[in-house]
Amino acid sequence: GLMVVGVTRFGFAFGSGTLVAPPGATKEQALRYVEEQKKSFLPLLEAMKRHSALLAYDIGDENIWAGDNLAAFAAVAHWVRETDPHHPVWANQAPQQSIALFKRWYRFVDIGGADIYPWWNGQRPDSHSDLPNKTIAVVGDECRKNMEALGPRKPVFMTLQSFGWSDGQKENVY
Repeated sequence: GLMVVGVTRFGFAFGSGTLVAPPGATKEQALRYVEEQKKSFLPLLEAMKRHSALLAYDIGDENIWAGDNLAAFAAVAHWVRETDPHHPVWANQAPQQSIALFKRWYRFVDIGGADIYPWWNGQRPDSHSDLPNKTIAVVGDECRKNMEALGPRKPVFMTLQSFGWSDGQKENVY
């Protein structure tokens, strides 16, 4: 199997802490935060870069939607790539963003993509995408939107979701 190491505001490789600065931080605050956090993440990054199953580093989970700082995002992408130039840097975004906005963020990564919920909380038509198509085929439309934003040389990873957040509140979900 392959693994992706996450360097997101939710934690690094399923650990605690965050490398991308908290939403709402100024550019200066965000860059200072990233610099402070690098020390705690470096040992794990150094260990993971040699793992034979490492596919990529995920430096973002819906950064645009969450209001993350673009300068901090760029700094993290640069640092991860500098620390391990042999593995790609990936960012996962929420759908409902313009191609122009995706392009601003995707210029710092090697792989982009979105996590689309084609059926949101069991409701149909879907409201998770801002595109007019409200069928399951919206996944392909969102993929094409990401492909256009990334350009012809960068791949797209689409994360398909098939649950609603309210599902996690039910007993015996698993």
